[in-house]
Amino acid sequence: AGSSIGRELLDAIAALGFHGIRQDLPDDHDLCRPLLEEVAGYERLHPLFLLAGGRMTREHPRTGGAPWTREALRQHVEDVCAKLDELDYFERSDPPALEIGNEPDIGVEAWKDHPKLLGETFAECYATVREFTDRSVVLTPSISNLNQRGIAYLGRMLARGLPGGAAVAVHRYPNGRDSAKPH
Repeated sequence: AGSSIGRELLDAIAALGFHGIRQDLPDDHDLCRPLLEEVAGYERLHPLFLLAGGRMTREHPRTGGAPWTREALRQHVEDVCAKLDELDYFERSDPPALEIGNEPDIGVEAWKDHPKLLGETFAECYATVREFTDRSVVLTPSISNLNQRGIAYLGRMLARGLPGGAAVAVHRYPNGRDSAKPH
């Protein structure tokens, strides 16, 4: 109620003491724009935008099932950054963080089986973001878990290093009921 993203819900989240939200941006740019326009007017919660999350975990919706290419991923980042720039997100005192991809280590084979290629692609995407801003935190594709598979994938993905100023994103899904014990 009140907005397409549920401003009342966002207000309730902020009232609980949270300072930010992680918002997946749609792969479809026509759907992405209204969301970015609405969140642009809501500054109570700091946004972390997930770009190309679906590009890691399923096939590209506009290519008839073919995997997303390296260039398509970089182009998506450029398109989203252009929209963020147009809406003055990068001029905020606390600009949004950008996460480039989601769980590639369990994603479609194009990314799951080629972590080195993803590392190179992330470096290109990072450079693309930096063409628009040097103030936003840019995170790697979030590894699906802090287990041996996830850490090994991360090591192969970042074998050439992490671009200066980038951050590493990981998810942690603990086994069992005790969330304080790692795998």
